[in-house]
Amino acid sequence: MISSKQLWKNYGVGYQMSAASPKREAFYQSTTWRKCAKDLRALRHHTCEKCGKPGWLVHHIVPLTDETVDDPDIALNYDNLMLLCKSCHDAIHHHLKGQPYF
Repeated sequence: MISSKQLWKNYGVGYQMSAASPKREAFYQSTTWRKCAKDLRALRHHTCEKCGKPGWLVHHIVPLTDETVDDPDIALNYDNLMLLCKSCHDAIHHHLKGQPYF
């Protein structure tokens, strides 16, 4: 297993989807989110759920918006979260922007 320190080095501190609103940025910086994300990484054994490589980025399946950020069933529910490596996370977000997915 890759250490948390190595994952931070590989993927960068505070990597988030670009252009997050101030409301979503505050959520991503919250203790509640950080604990949820940390616990999910441990639960999923730091492994990308798409390709099996080391994973670090927690992705919301139902996107987090200013309207949903206060809904714990979307924002903090493990059933709405995926652990991904940077490549798979980027591929999903490119697809959401209308580009091919994988």
